[in-house]
Amino acid sequence: MKTKGFIFTIDAVFSLIVATAAVGILIYAHFTEPASFQATTSEAFSVAQTLMQTKLASIASQYAAAAANSSAAYAAWPYFAGGGALQATSPSGPMLPLLLFQFNAAAPISTPVSVDSGMAVFGAGNTIYLVNASTGNQILSKAIQGNVLYPIVYRRYVIYANSTDYLTAMRRNGSVIWRSSSLAAAASTPLTLANNYVALGAGSSVIVASPSNGSIISTLTLAQQASTPAYGSGELFASTSAIGAQNYLYAFSFSGAGMAQIWKKPLTTAFTTSPSVSGNIILVGSGDQIVAMTPGGGTVWTVSPSSNVTGAASISGGNAYYTLGSSITAINFSCGCAAQAFQITHTANVVASTTQTQLYTVEGFTNFVSYSTAGGYQKLWNVTLPASTNLAFQDVPLAYGNAYLTGANTLYAFGTCRAPGSQSILQSIGTMYLSGSGGCAAQILNSSYRSGNLGIFINGSYAPSLKSSGFNGASSYITVPDSSSIDIGGTLTIIAWVYINAYNSSGTMCVVCKWGFTSSADQYWLGINGYGKVLGELGQGTGSATGNTVLSVPTGSWHQIGLEYSSNTESAILDGQIIQIASGLSGSTVPASPPALGIGADVGNGAPTHLFNGHIAGAQVYGGALNGSQVESLYLGGIAAAPVQNTGLVYLGGWWPLEGDANDYSGFGNVGYPSNIIYSNRPFDPISLINSYEVSAASFPLSLGNDDALYNVSVVIWR
Repeated sequence: MKTKGFIFTIDAVFSLIVATAAVGILIYAHFTEPASFQATTSEAFSVAQTLMQTKLASIASQYAAAAANSSAAYAAWPYFAGGGALQATSPSGPMLPLLLFQFNAAAPISTPVSVDSGMAVFGAGNTIYLVNASTGNQILSKAIQGNVLYPIVYRRYVIYANSTDYLTAMRRNGSVIWRSSSLAAAASTPLTLANNYVALGAGSSVIVASPSNGSIISTLTLAQQASTPAYGSGELFASTSAIGAQNYLYAFSFSGAGMAQIWKKPLTTAFTTSPSVSGNIILVGSGDQIVAMTPGGGTVWTVSPSSNVTGAASISGGNAYYTLGSSITAINFSCGCAAQAFQITHTANVVASTTQTQLYTVEGFTNFVSYSTAGGYQKLWNVTLPASTNLAFQDVPLAYGNAYLTGANTLYAFGTCRAPGSQSILQSIGTMYLSGSGGCAAQILNSSYRSGNLGIFINGSYAPSLKSSGFNGASSYITVPDSSSIDIGGTLTIIAWVYINAYNSSGTMCVVCKWGFTSSADQYWLGINGYGKVLGELGQGTGSATGNTVLSVPTGSWHQIGLEYSSNTESAILDGQIIQIASGLSGSTVPASPPALGIGADVGNGAPTHLFNGHIAGAQVYGGALNGSQVESLYLGGIAAAPVQNTGLVYLGGWWPLEGDANDYSGFGNVGYPSNIIYSNRPFDPISLINSYEVSAASFPLSLGNDDALYNVSVVIWR
């Protein structure tokens, strides 16, 4: 371990900061300067000043967020080119989606999700839920008569159907505004807002009602089961879908106080999609045909794909996108020409939605996938859900820059790193740390200063430790669905920081584990045994090796631990040191059916076991073996150390900073789904700062987020 000329504790460093000053600057001289080091005594002030003087919105490359009621945009984050100069970066696509929140209902979610007016609204059995669309906090849950069907948000209140054949309008507090007369049948399609009316399919009828008072305007009878109505060009369109019977596309006009049929056009006798409307073109898929019509009923074009259409069109950027089994077809909807089909990894359940630059799909019921709509439909990312989506009754609404999906009892909201664009970059970083988005803040800092010798402190506390992930030893854990980037065969390295509250005297505690139902599904295990020693296990074809360190990991303080498998040898890592614990191994660690990865518990055996008691931070999984210098560098960098950069021998498969969320910031989208994690301050002092010989710091009193209070935010650089 390298030694320094003298040591400053972090308390000593910040004891001289004048919190009430607009700007505080600290410069410490060093005793012995390395020949290669050129002291930049004003470096921290230069960086801090640039961060203070630059607004987030002025340097971020913006991406449209895709929905009419969206109020946020995707951003590409800035980076430093050196010397404190701030530059913007323009990546090939928006950042990977991050899990913003998950809301658990008391029963399986049984309706689509409607998002507007700051609310996400859905039904679960006979209970309707209103959830804050940004935070996931519950606004209301209310039991109703019958099951909830197809709620929508209208002018800050909620309209829903129920299984007892009524429409109801409700305020945010649950009070009823109106209830309609009985419908012709139970609602069988989602509700659609059309020309200041609400329309829905109910059996073989299309019902149009007033959203203001619930009065039924018209009940329109179709030949077969009605699909979800669509509105455009002043008309209402609906199709029928009955396999083996003649289907039609209908057009209705709003005439006085009622509705009048204008025309109906025959379709096929196969499955028919709901109509989609863009400008003056109405699209409908029926069997192996996609038909485009005008509001007057004239056929514009017909395309016959190689297989049956399985979902309604999503329209964006001049194209209509249809799912066709394991492929997606993009069609220029103005002419029906330039059809382009591209293969996807899984069977597409739905083309969820589109933006000007991206196409979103849900595939195989558990994969939320994005493709670029330019340059050959390249896959941008794949996020795996822990449970199958309820696609029999939902699509994926995009609103406020977020995407909302459901699976079993849970509503998931995915979004990107963000902070108010009016804030300075330094305020944004501080806001991210305080709001539990420390991984986003780390991305900004690590893109410039990968040495780990720069840190942000808030009110004297190291910011990455303010929201560290706490595990209670009884019910706290994180589940990461299996993916190829963490299915590592051959050499591997796992690194994590732990703060142990207490050992489990009756067994082991998992820190990062990928262990299956049977020994044939075991992969790798990093944990702490009952005596506090680092425990490493390798399964599958490696000989199922188990070993542990001689020294125990102390409780009540932060320590780096790890597991490495290389050259037929298993080694443990403890505070920057690599310690061999088993040898004579061989083979791969990838089983035929890999399990999920658990952080803080073994989740591969069904119910979580071997639960961890304490805090975990900076979990990293690598393909390849880190050398001693790399391990030491991660140790000196502390809980917020940037991962080792990819080389020909080593690649990063997953990185979970665990600074307020369980997201993966490696670029592979291995989202972690937390259960009963408590994010709290567990103080940490970076090892390299404690052992530094020069410290440069600049401090500003700032308001962060929507908080009116002032925080002392400091940029600290050390050598």
